[in-house]
Amino acid sequence: MSKSILSLIEKVEEAIPLYHITFFVFVGFMVYFRVLFNNFVWDDMDQVLNNPLIQHLSNIPYFFTASTFSTGGAVLSLAGAYYRPLMTVVFSFNHALWGLNPFGFHLFDVILHIANTIFVFLLLKRLFSFHKFKFSQTAAFIASSLYLVHPVNVESVAYISATSELLYTFFALVAIYTALTFCLRKEISIIHLSVIFLSILASLFSKESGIISVLLVLIVSFIYFRDKFRILFLVCLSSLGVYSIFRFAIAKLSANQQLWPMPIAHATLAERLLTLPYELFSYLRLIFFPKDLHISQADLVTNVSDHRFYLLLAIILIFAVASGIFMIRMKEKLSIFFLLWFLISLGLVLNIVPLYYTVEERWVYFPLIGFLGIISIFIIKVLSQSNFFQKIFMLGVISIFFVLFSLRTMARTADWQDALTLFGRDIKLSATSAELHNNYGVALYKSGDRLRAKEEFATALNLAPDNFSMLNNLGSIYAEEGNYDEAKNLYIKSIKISPTATAYENLAQIYLLTQKPNDTLEFLKEAIVAFPNSPNLNKFIALSLFAVNATEEAKMYAQKSVMLNSSTENINLLQQILK
Repeated sequence: MSKSILSLIEKVEEAIPLYHITFFVFVGFMVYFRVLFNNFVWDDMDQVLNNPLIQHLSNIPYFFTASTFSTGGAVLSLAGAYYRPLMTVVFSFNHALWGLNPFGFHLFDVILHIANTIFVFLLLKRLFSFHKFKFSQTAAFIASSLYLVHPVNVESVAYISATSELLYTFFALVAIYTALTFCLRKEISIIHLSVIFLSILASLFSKESGIISVLLVLIVSFIYFRDKFRILFLVCLSSLGVYSIFRFAIAKLSANQQLWPMPIAHATLAERLLTLPYELFSYLRLIFFPKDLHISQADLVTNVSDHRFYLLLAIILIFAVASGIFMIRMKEKLSIFFLLWFLISLGLVLNIVPLYYTVEERWVYFPLIGFLGIISIFIIKVLSQSNFFQKIFMLGVISIFFVLFSLRTMARTADWQDALTLFGRDIKLSATSAELHNNYGVALYKSGDRLRAKEEFATALNLAPDNFSMLNNLGSIYAEEGNYDEAKNLYIKSIKISPTATAYENLAQIYLLTQKPNDTLEFLKEAIVAFPNSPNLNKFIALSLFAVNATEEAKMYAQKSVMLNSSTENINLLQQILK
């Protein structure tokens, strides 16, 4: 019996990769099938649904010239470090194919996740074959299969606005795989070098975390192919140079981020360091035990007496020591590479430099590959050195994990079906998250439940009194109730904290209802300077100018509002002015 099973494993080893790729495609669509029919949620509303610039392919050059964060329809106006033009390009092409049907956007992300899984398999297989490991294809297949169905990846796949995670990972994997191919060849290949250059550049254009592709290409060449290190260093430097020209010279964006008013984003360095054990523990928990999954994790540890510091620090240290002993006993140089992969990519999201949230599931999408690389080396050791029963036991445990992960992933994809379901479900696990209360309030508002929406906005504002988004949303409720003075005060406070197009647009509507046209024009001309690409502000200023008989100037702004958003309302306004 044992000989027949071992013989079967050897046959699987000899199988062509097409069999494995077919498996990835089939299982990938099976576990993520529910995602295809989910709606737009969370930031998808601004990044896709209410983003007029993605509706015209002719706007693609604009995406490389400014911040690509869309807020309230002012796509290129938010200052900061959010520069992901390739993601917005993808949104434009998806819109050209599917319109505003979320199915097409989700289909793209599911396919891209499957493609990433295939590249993980090919990369692991190549690295293991280079080391002449036995059962290398089996280990690569197991690790890639776990990556495909791991529940922690659901946010990256189901959340359209997280397409940047999938994109930068895809291009980083292409760059690393091509770098290995290049290094294994004796002759210099211009084609391979060009692919590496373009892949790194595309990874950076997809998300700032694409910098990891540079580091890993250089690390793998330094460890294994030092004779190729210099030329790869020049290629990586060239990619960084071109990216820097676009980001700093053309788009004129700084390296500093405009941070949302979340606790971790504005915490001191000491507080962020105290929170670090909690972050590390949370990511390890998500990898080993992904039961409780939820968005907007904004916890902050502020003193050493908090058990989330001293207790979790002790657990992390014990885990680190055990892992160190394990790595030493494995005696494999490749495990060091995967450890660096995991630690460096995870280090980018540990808030040493402050980010928006404390922990986000989508941020472990790329580090997970390095972690599974280490696990796959352990699998190779067991298959190569253990007895028959140990092999069967290990494969049985892996099969159980695969099934449980698949079921958890399918269950979690249902949570992402729409905003009301997602926020209503996740708020039970993160009741102190101001953003979740705010987002749940928005979902309730859109469902017609104004009373509960107002309660959620008030709760959110109580948890985060200086959050411009929450001030703006509660102001909208007061405006609907006819309490214009209270709404106006909240909008003005929102603008003072962080000027956004949405706040200016909402305040403009109050002015249009309560102020004379000339007074409204004075405010609008200030707003339009800050947000020239807001279709609503262009429409409002056109209305005000038309009211004071400045027809020619009104026509100019009305035409721009139609160019930015060809809605029926904007077109009708332009036609009225042209009469």
